[in-house]
Amino acid sequence: MRTRRTTEATVTATTPGTLPGSVRWTEAPPPGRPGAARAAVELRALGPLEAVVAEQPVDLGTPKQRALLALLVSRVGQPVAVDVMLEALWAGHPPPSAITSLQAYVANLRKVLEPQRAPRTPATVLRTCSQGYVLDGHAVDVDVHRFGEHATAGWQALERGDSRQALREFEAGLALWRGRPYSEVAGATWVAPEVARLDELRLSVVEARCAALLAVGAHEVAVAELEAFVQAHPLREYGCELLTLALYRAGRQADALKVLRTIQMRLAEELGVDPRPALKQLEHEILNQSPTLDWQPTPTLVATDEPVVTHDDAPPAPVAIVTTSASPPPVADGEVFVGREAELRQLADALAAAATGSGRVVTVSGEPEIGKTSLLRRFAERAGVPVLWGTCPEHVDAPPLWPWEQVLRAAVTHFPPASTPEPVARLLDGDRRPADDADVAGAELRRFEAIVHYLTAASDAAPFAVVLDHLHRADPCSLRLLAHLAESVPASRLLLVVSYRSEEAAVLSRTLAALARAEMTRIELTGLDLRQTRSLACAVLGREVGGRTAQELWARTEGNPFFLRELVKLLTSEQRLDQPHTVPVPVPVREVVLRRVARLPRTAAELLTVAAIAGRQFDIEVVAEVASVDVEAALEALDTAVAAGLVVEEQQRLGWFRFTHALTAEVLYGTTGRLRRALVHRRIGAAAAKAWTDSTERAAEIARHWLPAAELDPSAAAQAAAHAATAARVADTELAPEDAARLWRQAVAAADLAGQDDVDRHPLLVGLGAALYRAEDFRDGLAVFSQAMEDLLAAPGAPDTSRLVTTALAAVAEFDLGSTGRGEVDQRLVDVLQRARPHVTDPVQHALLLSCLAVARRHDGDAAGRAALSDEALAIAWLSTENAELAQLLHLRAVALDGPDHLDQRLQAATELLALPDLPPSTEARARRIRAQVLVALGRVGEAAAELDRAAEYAERRSPALATRLRWSRAGLLLLGGRWAEADELSLTTYDRCARMSWADARFNRAIQRWEAAYLTGEGRHLVDELRATAESSGRPALQAVLVMALVEAGRMRDARIALHRFPRGPEEDHLWLYGRCWALLAAARLGETELVARWRARLLPYRHLTCSAPDLVISGSVAYFTAEAALALGDPDAALADLAVATDTIRRIGAVPWLAKVRGAVELARRFEVISAPC
Repeated sequence: MRTRRTTEATVTATTPGTLPGSVRWTEAPPPGRPGAARAAVELRALGPLEAVVAEQPVDLGTPKQRALLALLVSRVGQPVAVDVMLEALWAGHPPPSAITSLQAYVANLRKVLEPQRAPRTPATVLRTCSQGYVLDGHAVDVDVHRFGEHATAGWQALERGDSRQALREFEAGLALWRGRPYSEVAGATWVAPEVARLDELRLSVVEARCAALLAVGAHEVAVAELEAFVQAHPLREYGCELLTLALYRAGRQADALKVLRTIQMRLAEELGVDPRPALKQLEHEILNQSPTLDWQPTPTLVATDEPVVTHDDAPPAPVAIVTTSASPPPVADGEVFVGREAELRQLADALAAAATGSGRVVTVSGEPEIGKTSLLRRFAERAGVPVLWGTCPEHVDAPPLWPWEQVLRAAVTHFPPASTPEPVARLLDGDRRPADDADVAGAELRRFEAIVHYLTAASDAAPFAVVLDHLHRADPCSLRLLAHLAESVPASRLLLVVSYRSEEAAVLSRTLAALARAEMTRIELTGLDLRQTRSLACAVLGREVGGRTAQELWARTEGNPFFLRELVKLLTSEQRLDQPHTVPVPVPVREVVLRRVARLPRTAAELLTVAAIAGRQFDIEVVAEVASVDVEAALEALDTAVAAGLVVEEQQRLGWFRFTHALTAEVLYGTTGRLRRALVHRRIGAAAAKAWTDSTERAAEIARHWLPAAELDPSAAAQAAAHAATAARVADTELAPEDAARLWRQAVAAADLAGQDDVDRHPLLVGLGAALYRAEDFRDGLAVFSQAMEDLLAAPGAPDTSRLVTTALAAVAEFDLGSTGRGEVDQRLVDVLQRARPHVTDPVQHALLLSCLAVARRHDGDAAGRAALSDEALAIAWLSTENAELAQLLHLRAVALDGPDHLDQRLQAATELLALPDLPPSTEARARRIRAQVLVALGRVGEAAAELDRAAEYAERRSPALATRLRWSRAGLLLLGGRWAEADELSLTTYDRCARMSWADARFNRAIQRWEAAYLTGEGRHLVDELRATAESSGRPALQAVLVMALVEAGRMRDARIALHRFPRGPEEDHLWLYGRCWALLAAARLGETELVARWRARLLPYRHLTCSAPDLVISGSVAYFTAEAALALGDPDAALADLAVATDTIRRIGAVPWLAKVRGAVELARRFEVISAPC
């Protein structure tokens, strides 16, 4: 007979996110979702567009302004070009004032979304980028994304069998819906696909929620939901399948079959198709009343390698545990247990030995909260025999033999009452007095003998286990009984397990010695390993946790399960999940640590507080000096902390100690007031500087203490700046540029506190800029150099021209290696160099400054102006400059004259530079790279490859930035020869190595190289989406041109034509302009845009003899090939054949076999065209 499961549910108000009359499952309130912490700005698009700032709704303004925000929300985190905005807001017909209106809308939205932003400070929510505007995904919380996260989490929960969690996720996601997504603009073409996607996703989530309802046994609830759903969406087969199953489980077989037959009829009549096989199979099983359709409770699975989560409403597991007061302590709701398989096997082996008549004693020890009780509880669940449990309380004084009273009460419940001996019965009745007051010792011994005989005799019938938890709290009488019982255990079938804290082993020494004589097995619990840490974090959060996050969690807790669980519970946002080191110490952990420290003598506790300010690892001599105690007294005090398990002595460094857990140091650090911490930091910094005078590797440690003290007074700030600068120089010499940049920043901040009179800020800024360049953060580095020069010009009196020129040289020194982008940063450098010119009168300095200015203007579209500046500088140099300055000028000239118009001059500069004597290896390597770029453009690829090989010899050892670019170059040469697999492997490897770059070159380079291979192998059409995304993020015209060609290859001519007309028509500003113009010309030819083709071909004809190369990346054959294709599009086969002759010669010289096939195809086409167009 089929039974129904009564379900508690409540009717909820109908919203657009739920079905009419829907119910909300309420067996357990939904827990707080990870990520529940909201950003300051909430944007809601699942319904009419809404924004909530600082928990208050805001007015989004006019319809067009709201539409603009809707567009940005639909592409949150992605740059949106201005022309895309104009087309969306004015339906492709923007008025002349559109740009002005758009800027006003953006300004208004910024005021609304960031009301507290100070004037003239950069926007952080709606930011300006090189392509247009971007709504920063890290600064806003969008309900569309949260809905997707809930849906994904729900499906993942269903896959792992956690139907209740799935139900909570689906309901949380659906609760976000308030109507049709983007309802005010839902009909617009630019948002319609997203609206359709979200509508389909919502329907799938509604179905999945109903599937979860069925899985938890809420059949009637599911029927109510699904009947309305199927009526609204009669052709959704999965919904019909779920409704059928729900009706069947609710005892409505006839209605279930009716649903199946209705869907079959509709599919046949309206679509002419048969239902899915699953529906046919379901009908067959209903007709045969298959048992597989019956609802079965989801079992609680206990896996050996996976985390196990215990819930109050989980079905009880059949384990043989005596359910009395001697049961294991209750499990906290949702407590997670992972790992400990080796320890569980040791306990199981001991139990197996006891079952054969060889009783065993097992001790389980470890630091507080390491999981001793959890381990024993898990063992009891798996044991399969009675487990009699006694616990020694911590917070109250228990009477003598209290843990044994718990064990014996459990035994009496389990064993026949008639066998209970009189001393045991008296103890259970509360009579703890000896039977004979005159012979206290004898009476106690007789009682012990009776209890031991009672327990060992009981084990003769069947083995069982006795667990004494928290033995370190036991009274002396209980310990004596334990020692007495241990003597008899080996001859019994009894397993005796005790747990205690390692730090309390001293007070248990006599008892442990007695246990050791009874075949004792020792289990010392340590922290979970990294894999188990990650498993526990995943189980607690209900989502996947990355390896880096797990590593940081382990570093803070060293795998202590209690510390770890409490810390993971606070990872309530994506930011915290990515940066667990920012999570504050949980309150329960803080209380545990402070309770342990409070047990120490006062001197030891105060010493630990100073040590915590010193750091997790600390030098006892330094800490003793700061604490004003001698080293011997400090060591004596520290012994108590070591005994308590709070600190351990390091074995590698004599005199060094460390806190057992980083969290212990954090708690003690946090209990000290900010002012006192600063004062102690200053004393530690001074003591450390004195103690470690000759130890450069500890410079960063000294700076770490001076920096928090910088706010005390200008003198402390000056010391902080000096020590941070010293540490930064050490990091520079150790090739750790990221660490160096961080330290230089801290030195600059400290210098600002010290004031101009105490610290020279200029060398600190120069050091910071250089470190940022070495860290490949060229944009921020250039801004720092510009700031340094601006400060020099703003200083009272005449500026220091030597510093000005030296800083300018440092600012442009890496321009041939890095991308700083174009725009205000470059213009800032140009402006400051122009302002410096009148102040620099020395001829050599003036020449160097002119060269720097020429390099700074490399994107201004005025190649002739740059050449004139460089010529003027070089004329001065030949008259009055030594080799060192001449080398700098020649290098800067080669950098400034990029592009195809000055190849001979650039090659000459690089060649003359290499001819100079005593050239530094770094300068030589970079000169060879520049020379290789020019040789590639001239078609002398063999010579270029040789130059690259010689440059690589230095770069691989000393210049990561240069080595990276040379790897891109090698991948480009492999592409030239058609070695696709090798080229792609090297390109991908180089891209991965560049993943930390702060500019867009890595993604751009990868896209260009992938396009080269795809186009030449006929696969270019498959890269449209990738190229579009990269083109939007990089803003490079060259990539826009390639995108147009990819659209042509994909047959999307209308999209290609739109993209082509967005291609820049202004002055050429990019060193890639020749490469980009070639591809734009080919795309225009394919599209029949004859006006553009004629104009662009004429622009490229002077460069027919060159290769079409993107420096360091690819060589796309010959420019002449592209002008030939253009001539064919213009109906001029003679011109095409002339160009193709040049292209053939160039391509054969460079060995571009794949491009030779393209040229031959064009030649054949031109000849056929010539024949057709010839007069009869």
